[in-house]
Amino acid sequence: MAWWKWPLRFALVAASAIVFVAVLAIAFVFLEPVDYALKYLHFSKLSKERLIHEAKVYIRDRAGGNQMACLYVVECDGEHARLELVSDIVGWDFQAAKDRIWRRRFSNYCPGRTTNFGLHLIPRAGHEPEIEAISHARWSFFNDRFIPERGRFQSGSFSDQPWEQCTPERAIVR
Repeated sequence: MAWWKWPLRFALVAASAIVFVAVLAIAFVFLEPVDYALKYLHFSKLSKERLIHEAKVYIRDRAGGNQMACLYVVECDGEHARLELVSDIVGWDFQAAKDRIWRRRFSNYCPGRTTNFGLHLIPRAGHEPEIEAISHARWSFFNDRFIPERGRFQSGSFSDQPWEQCTPERAIVR
């Protein structure tokens, strides 16, 4: 074979390898194994302290630090999911909440369009309230943080059931 054909063959093999890797990466994204693995990793490492930290980050980044926040967790009352205000963060049984979320995900327990962990922002004294899309946030296990209820690329439900409004006295992040 002529010496000038080797670079052409190398280029063809390299291009086909790059196309193969790209197709494989796209298949993983659309077939969701990476998505599920990432969600499980974030779920398993989630702690009460991390939730509070990320609530503070959300307030700082999305509301300029001029808001307070109440934390909500999914509860089940019979057959539908609803949000319950976490009034005592120290005494809150975080592991029971994670167990409920796990059961809800894998055993058709407690259905409903309700987030697992939610934030409701209220303004500090002398500040304006945020728009509803930002003042209601939900925890994303994929992103491993609170995200707005409605955003440019993702949207979700805060709750389809009635829930207790946040007050300054009950806010966990002030």
